[in-house]
Amino acid sequence: MKYQKIIDISVELNQDTPIYPGNPNLEIETIKSSKTGSVLSKIIMGTHTGTHIDAPSHVFEGSKGMETYPIETFIGECRVLDCTNEKLSISIDILITKNIKKGERILLKTSNSKKISGPFFEDFVFLSPDAAKYLADIGVLLVAIDYFSIKQKGSPDNRPHEELLKKNIAIIEGVDRSQAEEGNYSLMALPLKLSKLDGAPARVVLTQG
Repeated sequence: MKYQKIIDISVELNQDTPIYPGNPNLEIETIKSSKTGSVLSKIIMGTHTGTHIDAPSHVFEGSKGMETYPIETFIGECRVLDCTNEKLSISIDILITKNIKKGERILLKTSNSKKISGPFFEDFVFLSPDAAKYLADIGVLLVAIDYFSIKQKGSPDNRPHEELLKKNIAIIEGVDRSQAEEGNYSLMALPLKLSKLDGAPARVVLTQG
C-alpha cells in the first residue's frame, strides 16, 4: 500500500534522548563476540522512555498493565488537534471547539513539539485535569501529547492520568508532531509486547492518502 505522506512522530532513542526527571537513564553498551565478531547492544531504560504508552498500572497500584489494550486501540483513524496557542495547559475551552466524538483517537499538538528533541524542559504544556475529565467523559479511545508527561511536572494533581486511565483510555506520551498539521490521519502506534507492565516504548507513525 502506498501513502501520500508518512510521518514518523516517534522521538529518536539515543544517549541524548531527554529523560523525565526521576526515570532511569537510557544506557547503551555495545558488545562484540570474541568468537564470531558479531556485534550487539545492551540497552537499559525505563518503560516510559522516549515515545511510550501508559497503562492503568502506571497510576493505579494493582491495576492492569499493557495487556489491557487490544492492539486495535493503536491502529486506525485519528485526529491531530492544533492547541499551539495554549500557553500553560490545554483547556476544556479549546477542546470544545474541536467537536470531539466518542471513540476518536485524539493527538494533541502544542508548542512542545518545537522543543521535544532538545534538553528536557520543565515548563511544558500539559493537559489540564478538567480537560482530561472532559475527554474521558466523551469516551475517546486514546489521547496523545507531545511531551513526556500528560500532567504538569511537580503537580500533586494526577487527574490527567487518572481520569483517562481509570476508563482504560490509552495515553501516548512523547510524540513529536512538529511535522504534523491539524487534520485527519491514520495512526499506527505499536508498543513493545510487554505484558503486565505499567507502560511500553512504542514506534508511532501517521499516514495520509
